[in-house]
Amino acid sequence: MLPNKFTTKEKEVIRNGLIKTAKEHFSIYGLQKTRIKDLTTEVGIAQGSFYNFYDSKEELYFEILELEESDSEKYLEEIISQTNSAKDQY
Repeated sequence: MLPNKFTTKEKEVIRNGLIKTAKEHFSIYGLQKTRIKDLTTEVGIAQGSFYNFYDSKEELYFEILELEESDSEKYLEEIISQTNSAKDQY
């Protein structure tokens, strides 16, 4: 549980910022060369505050992978449903 240091809205903004920033850094520098300090600096939180959100940068990385997988599934489902509705028109 996160301390009451951040409001619910701030937590959401910070988490989304960490995800966005980490995606960029991981794609440029890779997991090993991305530093937690770089992520927290861009998001505007103290380095120690990172651990209120994730136990490690690897945990953040896996969350990003899960989000990407979910987005891909939704995209494919949309394409499939459009394809099936197009077939129904003939």
